[in-house]
Amino acid sequence: MHQRLASAALIAAVCLLAPARGEVTELDGSTLGPFIAKQAKAGRSVFVDLYAPWCGHCKKLAPTFQELDGMAPNVALARVDATVAANAAAADTFGQFSSYPTLWLFKPGPGGKPAGPEEYTGNYQEAGAMASFLSGSARFRQQQAGAAKAARSARSGAPDTCARE
Repeated sequence: MHQRLASAALIAAVCLLAPARGEVTELDGSTLGPFIAKQAKAGRSVFVDLYAPWCGHCKKLAPTFQELDGMAPNVALARVDATVAANAAAADTFGQFSSYPTLWLFKPGPGGKPAGPEEYTGNYQEAGAMASFLSGSARFRQQQAGAAKAARSARSGAPDTCARE
């Protein structure tokens, strides 16, 4: 009996630590920091989408972000409605962001503490480009260095983000 309870407790702990495949975990101001810390301690990276529910670019990104499942092993996917003051304040403790969507990567650092955020500035419409970024591809980083922001403004004259108010 005790063995079954211990096994059930272990399974529950593992499920809480690692989101199920295909799952994008919705976080808030009280869960963002602990989630990132828990994943880092387990040796996993976290890719966070700071979004605004009213932002068209964010709505367009959502299915692409979901596609990352399976393309980036050992990376937990999470979203935060950054228009909620408490959520934005929690995000601001990690770094400043000025537009929606903002995608941040937190990697496990020394001693199981999270390192980051590292902002993704590549193509928001291609899961493959994001997966290359998440895998740490040196070629991707060379291609993106300095060119991403110029490419964004050149495309149709409109940025791919909404300003943070």
